[in-house]
Amino acid sequence: MMLMQAGYEPIAIRHDAGSTYAGRLEQWQAYGDPVPLACMVADCVVREQCWIGKIVSDIRRGHPIAGHARGIRE
Repeated sequence: MMLMQAGYEPIAIRHDAGSTYAGRLEQWQAYGDPVPLACMVADCVVREQCWIGKIVSDIRRGHPIAGHARGIRE
């Protein structure tokens, strides 16, 4: 929600990253170190923005967008 309020698209934290997310969240909450969690979120933001850029590029080149459904990423 905070990302969307700042003008970013929502991000997806991969299911297999759940324990990593939990560990980084705990680092912030227990030890006051937000950097690992912030880096993880930043990586997700960059990945989502790149994905959106790819979709826009493909549309501009006339490629169909049907293959861009979530989960069909290369």
